[in-house]
Amino acid sequence: MTGMIGTAHAQASKPIVLGDANTKGTGLDSVTVGNGAQSTSKDNIAIGRDAQAGFVAPAGSALETDKPDTDLRAIAIGAGTKALEQDTIAIGFGALAEDKMTGAVALGAYAKAYLLGGVAIGFNSVTDTAAVSTANVTINGNQYNFAGNSAYSQISIGNAIQKRQLTNMAAGQINAVSTDGVNGSQLFATNSALGTLGSRVTVNETNISKNTGDINNITNGKAGLVQQAAGGENITVAKGLDGGAIDIAGTTAGKKGPRRLINLSAGVDDTDAVNVGQLKTVDGRVTANETRINYAEDNIVDLIQSVDHLDDDALQWDPAAGAFSAQHGTETTSKIANVKAGTDDTDAVNVGQLKGLADAEKKLGDVAVKYVWDDKNGNGELDAGEVVDYGKVKLAGAGANGTVMSNLGNGAVNATSMEAINGSQIFDIARSFGGGAGWNANGVFTGPSYRITVINQDGTLTSKDHDNVGDALGGLDNSVRIVNAKTDGITDKLNALGNDALIWDESKKAFTAGHTDIATRAVSGNNRITDLQAGTVSATSTDAVNGSQLNDTNNRVTDVENRVTGVENRVTTVEGDVNNIKTDITKIDTRVTNVEGDVKNIRTDITNITNVTDRAVTYDGKTGDPKTLIKLEGPTSSDGGLTGGTKITNLQQGAVNATSTDAVNGAQLNAANEKMKTLDDNTAKYKLNTVQEQTAKITNQYNEYLDQSKSYTDNVPVVQLRTRSTSPSNTRTKGLPNFPRILVRYAVKHGRRRRSGWLHPRFVTTTGQARSASQWAAVPGEGRALRHSVPGIPAKAARCGRTFPALRAAANSVSAQASASR
Repeated sequence: MTGMIGTAHAQASKPIVLGDANTKGTGLDSVTVGNGAQSTSKDNIAIGRDAQAGFVAPAGSALETDKPDTDLRAIAIGAGTKALEQDTIAIGFGALAEDKMTGAVALGAYAKAYLLGGVAIGFNSVTDTAAVSTANVTINGNQYNFAGNSAYSQISIGNAIQKRQLTNMAAGQINAVSTDGVNGSQLFATNSALGTLGSRVTVNETNISKNTGDINNITNGKAGLVQQAAGGENITVAKGLDGGAIDIAGTTAGKKGPRRLINLSAGVDDTDAVNVGQLKTVDGRVTANETRINYAEDNIVDLIQSVDHLDDDALQWDPAAGAFSAQHGTETTSKIANVKAGTDDTDAVNVGQLKGLADAEKKLGDVAVKYVWDDKNGNGELDAGEVVDYGKVKLAGAGANGTVMSNLGNGAVNATSMEAINGSQIFDIARSFGGGAGWNANGVFTGPSYRITVINQDGTLTSKDHDNVGDALGGLDNSVRIVNAKTDGITDKLNALGNDALIWDESKKAFTAGHTDIATRAVSGNNRITDLQAGTVSATSTDAVNGSQLNDTNNRVTDVENRVTGVENRVTTVEGDVNNIKTDITKIDTRVTNVEGDVKNIRTDITNITNVTDRAVTYDGKTGDPKTLIKLEGPTSSDGGLTGGTKITNLQQGAVNATSTDAVNGAQLNAANEKMKTLDDNTAKYKLNTVQEQTAKITNQYNEYLDQSKSYTDNVPVVQLRTRSTSPSNTRTKGLPNFPRILVRYAVKHGRRRRSGWLHPRFVTTTGQARSASQWAAVPGEGRALRHSVPGIPAKAARCGRTFPALRAAANSVSAQASASR
């Protein structure tokens, strides 16, 4: 089933149905348009409210299912029209072409065709009487046969009460076989011919009357009435006489009376006398002619009057217009009434037909698509002088919502297409807009809404809603232009970042502070890192340490140097090596100090970069957060953490002083460690001649400590020096000692011996004092002095030849200074 529109019902193949729930199209290839319209058979057409093409049986009757499909090709156009039989046509409001009347045609409002093949044309016209066949007619005894003597059906342009005049009819042919209608002009010609004939009959009548008088005036001739010729010959009257007349005198002398001429044979030649019999015949004919002539005279008079009236009332041919004119009297325009509905292409049509067609057109126009015209008077009708725009159509519809056009196929969508597209084709277009664009249940399009965060000229962000793509793209375009303006020179900044920032060096597996020169593209190396926060100093720390932390270390070393210098008078042999320590540590201080400037420059360069690559080191956190932490990336461990740490290479030596925040490099820390190691190694060789046995034991313990300390200092990365411990009780901290609070670890073993033996079987630590006086007294003086030193004091002190009292005094002095520094 195809062509269904609205709630109409289609029950056949390829019908077209448009209307409400009562609209039904059950005929194959039928067309049904209008509320309640019905088409029941093949090729039927029903257009208009309740129009019916084909027989519709009462619901539930046997005819509803048993009636054969014989009402094919019926056409009903107009509200309430019915064309109930095969090939019937009903056009006009309430027009009816009756059932079982094949070929009946009713044109016009309320026109009814009740005859087989009958045609009713015009408002209220009816064909309801059988056509009468007329074969011939007899006039004065003469029979005249007619062509078209068998009438099939009837055409009516009126009804029993209402008649119509047929005008503007062309002249029909006049011959023995013509079946054309004749118009008034043809009858006028006949009347004119009859008028001429009437004049001739009048003349004949006068002549006959005169002949009658002449015959009565015949008199006797003087020479005798009759002269008998020889037998067999003609009888002559006054033969040989000169008289020009024959007078038959009366029978009595002196009396004049008529005489009869009897036994007169009927005259034959033109000069023969006629007898009474002949005259009687003539008289009868004359009398009949006289009657007919009188009738003809009356008719002629009527015809003359009619012709006179025709001059005023008939449609006269207007040669200038090339048409018959309906002008009458002083009226230039007049109506032509009682016009029978035309059927042929050249027939005149009446107002009823036009009204029917107008009604049908109006009904059809209610459901049809109309072209747009300049409706000047606003009456919704196409009036004279109004121009139709065939480039536009307007769908009729109530209210502002217009009319829905459904079942529209997909139109071509290309550069040259002029086809209509349907809702499904534009539905996806709404989805392509995004932003909530779409169509609601009423087919109304809801535009998109885009919230665009744009970048202002001052770099701030502003969110703004846009209800169309153009404005949204305009906002984005403006942001892009501002970003482009703001990012002018970003390439140079990125290049500067690549030259100045700490960049990961894959080959070295570390960050490098090489600082590439822009002009020469050469890597200068040995650059500083400034403003480095103090890193955590612990066994697990991977933080970088700054110059101030190393400066603390230097200060602690300096303190040790001062304390060792105090021992110099008592351990003079140590002087040279202690001075060497001072010199070396001073060099360390100088190298660490040199890092400060470059590190500060690096910080300034990094600050100027607003957009960095993933190869650069940046502060942790979001924009605006405090810049207190930089966490370096590193290899990912098996648990997903960054426990592998990251190296920073090519780092210039940072400043080492009390206020330095410079990072120190491995070379600086290694130099310090080497000095400590040298001191440790030399200390390990230190022996007093008088206490070699105790010194050897102390040296063994000290070497054990040095091994541990070395493992702490040699293996600690630079970044482990970030945070130092400040707790005096931190007795086992790995890494560099926390100067000046020197944690002295001294191992004493429990035992019976006091000075030369071990009092405790475990290691203990102290911050400059033994746990008890007995413990301290049990430690040889030189051992205590050594234990209060830090790794790096020259081991030559262990080889000095001083006595225990001297070492004890030196140790006490160092211990006291260490305690005071806490």
